[in-house]
Amino acid sequence: MVRTQQAMDSTITKRKIHKHIPASETFIYINRNTALHPLLKRVRKQLIQKEKRLVTLCGMGAAVVKASSLALLIQDMIGGDSVCGLIVRTGTVDLVDEIVPDDPDADIIISTRKNSKIEIDLVISTVSSSNSEFRNANVLGI
Repeated sequence: MVRTQQAMDSTITKRKIHKHIPASETFIYINRNTALHPLLKRVRKQLIQKEKRLVTLCGMGAAVVKASSLALLIQDMIGGDSVCGLIVRTGTVDLVDEIVPDDPDADIIISTRKNSKIEIDLVISTVSSSNSEFRNANVLGI
């Protein structure tokens, strides 16, 4: 658990998110602190070197914009929507917070809140010569 905020007589603790799908090579979780350069390298490695045809980006809350921007950037780098299609799924997830009172005799309060999420599938139609520009691209020093 991560201690985040103190009120007058209690502390709010955010529980770690339990992800429904475990992280894999082709399922990439993005948070707001994730740097763009390593993400580009990781996606490029999956699409070009390992010749995967599907990579999924997942972002929640503040990372929704970063995931969307990354997907559009990769689509443009590969060759546009004729080579790389995007399948976008949005939704809402429930998050759980514990409110721990400073008084040891008081009970812990559990509260829930909602947060937005996005999953973007990058689907490659061909991984051959059509994306040779992306294969040789030196975008952001990749």
